[in-house]
Amino acid sequence: MLGNHDTDTDQGRPYHDYFTLPGNERYYIVEEGPVKLFMLNSVPWFEPDGVFTDSVQALWLRDQLAASPDTWNLVLFHHAPYSSGYKGGSSWMRWPFKEWGAHVTVTGHNHTYERILIDGFTHFVNGVGGGARYAFDDVIMPEAQFIYNANHGAMRVEVTPTMLLFQFFNRDNVLIDSYTMEKSG
Repeated sequence: MLGNHDTDTDQGRPYHDYFTLPGNERYYIVEEGPVKLFMLNSVPWFEPDGVFTDSVQALWLRDQLAASPDTWNLVLFHHAPYSSGYKGGSSWMRWPFKEWGAHVTVTGHNHTYERILIDGFTHFVNGVGGGARYAFDDVIMPEAQFIYNANHGAMRVEVTPTMLLFQFFNRDNVLIDSYTMEKSG
């Protein structure tokens, strides 16, 4: 998924030259077994179809999620809608994901790791894959269930038709956070 660092370099040309992506290459779906990954472009200055709730891109997501009731629907994009990281959240990406049929969002931008629960919906911020790690704000969001910025790391996601398991490991391969979602059927 595109991020501001990608678009800052020659308007994203290296990113698009390297990757061959489906659809318009800015927002698209990747499907594997019982999961669909809805990749969005949250970079406001680099998305001609818009990044707000009533944008062409948002309406595309709403319609695609409505057509995917039997899969796990993960929405991934760069700018976290909510975060306790010093850059804060990106209000333009506070779409009604849960109401549209998504199960979780996974984002970055803030170079921290967070698991946030807002109105019964889980948002992950995972920006500690490399580069400088960021500090957290002096006041952590009360909805933040877990925060971490002590080391770089990565998420592992295990998927079955009825379960999603998210695990965050630091670069020393230590399990830092684990979160399971289940659904019937």
